Amino acid sequence: MVNRPSWDDYFLGIAKVVSSRASCPRASSGCVLVLDKRILSTGYNGAPVGEKTCLDIGCNVKDRHCVRAVHGERNAILWAEKYFSVKQLKEATLYEYYAAHSDESVKNYYPSQDSVESLDFFPCKPCKELMLDRKIKEVICQYGNGIIKVYKNYHIGEK
Repeated sequence: MVNRPSWDDYFLGIAKVVSSRASCPRASSGCVLVLDKRILSTGYNGAPVGEKTCLDIGCNVKDRHCVRAVHGERNAILWAEKYFSVKQLKEATLYEYYAAHSDESVKNYYPSQDSVESLDFFPCKPCKELMLDRKIKEVICQYGNGIIKVYKNYHIGEK
């Protein structure tokens, strides 16, 4: 018998592949927005369509945050809204894979974290607000260090 992955592992695996398209050297984020076990959209962190990326011209960091890159969560949700109503999205689950690329980028952006291995945080405030506004049912996030967190109504619970 074939050993098939669980649905969560399946979508997290796809999110990890999506993160490989990220164009910010500080971190990679890949997101998959899912409704009824069907993919609505994907998104990764990178420059807006048609703009030069961080890989092309470097990061534009303000308050420890690269403002050149649009976050994966935002890209996945806004792309899905082109084809689905906000009402339809309210039952969706967002799967995210997030990996910082160096201890230096972790310390600069997340001073409370020691290293890539210790990185464990909630999505940023603007992305959290967007997810709350769109009533995304839950967020399942796998960090590069292997930790998986499940956020339902933004209460954290270990998976």
